This record gives sequence, structure tokens and C-alpha cells, in this order.
Amino acid sequence: MRCSRTGLTGFTVEFENADEVLREYRTNLSMGGLRLETAERLPLHSTLTVTLRGPFGAAETLQASVVAPLPGGVALAVGAVAKELPDRLLVRTVREAVDVEEWDA
Repeated sequence: MRCSRTGLTGFTVEFENADEVLREYRTNLSMGGLRLETAERLPLHSTLTVTLRGPFGAAETLQASVVAPLPGGVALAVGAVAKELPDRLLVRTVREAVDVEEWDA
């Protein structure tokens, strides 16, 4: 997972593979949170715009609030929308699997 600043309050989180998306979902997104890796000290309760990019090109942009400092990053609250993110970020994986099954048939 790579994180980069894209603006004054903007960040992009890029997942390199499906396992990273699912791991983040199991540990944080399923509970409405997201770990943002950054060396920057971000003010508590500040609002950020975070774009998540899946490994196959899908992207979702959401609003997040800084809720706690972490070693090497911060914890963000992203709310209930986080529970739908794995399906949205991995949508091309599903399409590719369907294409393979249709090709083999």
C-alpha cells in the first residue's frame, strides 16, 4: 500500500494487489476506519479527502476525519461507506474471473 499527499487536505492510497485491499478491510475498513501511512503530523479531527485506488484501476474518493496518531501514520474514521469499498476497489477482479470462466466454457 502506497500513500501520497495530493493537496492541502488530499491523499491517495494505492493498493498494489487484492490481498492488500482485503487485509485493510479485515483490520480497519470493516470497522469504519483506515490507516493512512504518513510521516506528517496531522491535526486531530481534521477532515481529509482520500482517494483509494484498487490494484486494477478502480478508485473511490471519500471524506475522512483524523481520529488518532499512530506510529508511522494516523487513524482515520471513514464511516459506514467503508464496508462497501472492497467490492468497489476489486470490481475488475470479478470481471476478469467472469471473462476467464466464459472463455474456458
